[in-house]
Amino acid sequence: MAALQPGDVVLVTKLDRLGRSTRELLDLNERIGKAGAVFRNLW
Repeated sequence: MAALQPGDVVLVTKLDRLGRSTRELLDLNERIGKAGAVFRNLW
């Protein structure tokens, strides 16, 4: 997270690999957006 740059893409194949709860996932998504990066999930 500390190394995120604008234009980066955070890609996960399973949401449970990124966070343990819905609240944690929402917080991480917000931090990713504030860094100028985007979040993508492959179901």
